[in-house]
Amino acid sequence: MIDIPGWLTGPETLAPLRWYLRSLGHDACEWGLGRNGSNVEDTVEQFEPELERLVARGDGRPAALVGWSLGGVIARETARNRPDLVDRVVTFGTPAQGGPSFTRGASRFGTEECARIAALQDDANRNDPLALPVTAVFTKNDGVVDWKACVDPWALDIRHVEVRSSHFGLGVAPDVWAITAAALPA
Repeated sequence: MIDIPGWLTGPETLAPLRWYLRSLGHDACEWGLGRNGSNVEDTVEQFEPELERLVARGDGRPAALVGWSLGGVIARETARNRPDLVDRVVTFGTPAQGGPSFTRGASRFGTEECARIAALQDDANRNDPLALPVTAVFTKNDGVVDWKACVDPWALDIRHVEVRSSHFGLGVAPDVWAITAAALPA
């Protein structure tokens, strides 16, 4: 399992989740790129060689990607680009549609960029839906991402799970940890 942190955060935000998953016997590691920026296309391009390295370093089998918020967008797009390296995706608080348009960060992107990203994401979802297993955790108490944007109507093998956490609590919520662990292969 490889985790990907949220927007403008680093791997330390998901360290407790990694610790928990390791205690259950999972090989959990961080994504290796440090702090997550805001350009999904560039970040996915940078992450793919790192993912190749992490998969090769392990047992060579495709990895599960776990992403929080923007980290989930990166996990989804990496899985779409490299299904040979990814066997499943778990997201929490991740906008699966609308790009940043339905997030508190929308103003930092601007109207035109939000529309461009939303169109790219919508096109990818409709024309190349995720076929691998996806677990999408969302909360109606999010406060950062509109929960309706976290619902993916296109993925072919998706499980949506509602929790009660806030957006910033998702990475440390015991129910999210349990959902993540249950979604990972034994």
